[in-house]
Amino acid sequence: MNLRTIPLRNHAGEHMNAALVCAFHVPACDRSFLLYSLNEKLGNRLARAYLGAFAMEENSVRMIGANTHEWDSALQVLKTLLDDVNTGRGTAGTDSYSLVDLSEKDVQTARVETHRQLQINQRWLLKLLHHAAGGQYEAPGEDDPGDAAESMAFGFEVLEEPPQATESLMSKLTTVSTDPALAVNFSFGERVRALPPTVERPLAPVQPAVTGEPDPFESLKKVEHNIQSLMTNLRQKKDVLLAERLRLSTLERQLTERETAMALRETAMQDKDALLRAGFSQLKDIDSELDELFRGLASNPGEKIRAG
Repeated sequence: MNLRTIPLRNHAGEHMNAALVCAFHVPACDRSFLLYSLNEKLGNRLARAYLGAFAMEENSVRMIGANTHEWDSALQVLKTLLDDVNTGRGTAGTDSYSLVDLSEKDVQTARVETHRQLQINQRWLLKLLHHAAGGQYEAPGEDDPGDAAESMAFGFEVLEEPPQATESLMSKLTTVSTDPALAVNFSFGERVRALPPTVERPLAPVQPAVTGEPDPFESLKKVEHNIQSLMTNLRQKKDVLLAERLRLSTLERQLTERETAMALRETAMQDKDALLRAGFSQLKDIDSELDELFRGLASNPGEKIRAG
């Protein structure tokens, strides 16, 4: 029978399924997280798992982002949760976390690259899965080869000896960014009760662990910083352009006023020129009349004497 799976999508947009290990709520930061696996086994008896934040929406689950403080709180709680399960203390009486049942919830598709990658002791992860599943299947034991075979189907090797409860769990946890493109198909035999049907994909080859990639939230902060710097530069350039536009508008207004004044002066000059022309014309007429009068007097001198 199949474990409960959740749908995922990698950076290329390809869909895959992951096995849900457990889900828990952290009251300290008021954020819920789920732990899932893509069937990846590492060396040194470690298995790769993934941690993602989620929010409840009626009967569905939506994957969301988390800040650095919330991720740190989730890791501390996961340490406590694993320690409680492996020491047999149980998880019912703790105030630092509470398990969340997602068996009847519809989990919306999420992008894997927004989640945190963990490396966890294989047997610890199996015991956590057994505890969170409410005993749907028996935890593997050292003296039962059938259990070991089933745990191998899950993609993990059973340890010859269980880990010591006093061993530091944080040494088993490392956080790095990842972007796997793996499908998952888990089987535990007939002892697992049926869960809601899920879409399965063939098991893809395990990809090597990716380390040293930048934290997506740090990259987001850098992008936001670059955008803010760009917006500041754009505002400064906008202010410069507005000042230049105001200066050009002032010059244009002054030029228009000067052109208007010159047009008025030109009109006044034209009026004066017309008056001068009219005066010259009158003077010419008077001069012509005087010439005719003088010529008449010169041709009749006797009349001039008699007139005298």
